Amino acid sequence: MSSRATILFVASKGLTECWRGAMAAKPSDWRLMGVVSGPRELDPKIRSTEEWCAWARGPKGERLEGRGTGPQDALLELTVRLKGVSD
Repeated sequence: MSSRATILFVASKGLTECWRGAMAAKPSDWRLMGVVSGPRELDPKIRSTEEWCAWARGPKGERLEGRGTGPQDALLELTVRLKGVSD
């Protein structure tokens, strides 16, 4: 099964499995920070119900994020981006 097919299979399984997929994709020195409705750069009191953001932090403060229409979509995009980061 290809990486993309594996990720899509994980996404169809639910939020817990998507989180685990992102955790497995991240380099060991990165931290998966969270998934929220709406971008955190905006006023925290104002959250979009139409966009979700999942993000991770690197050892030097780098930030990667994935966005989507739901938490699974955001985690799926983040997982793909984390796979592109080398340990």
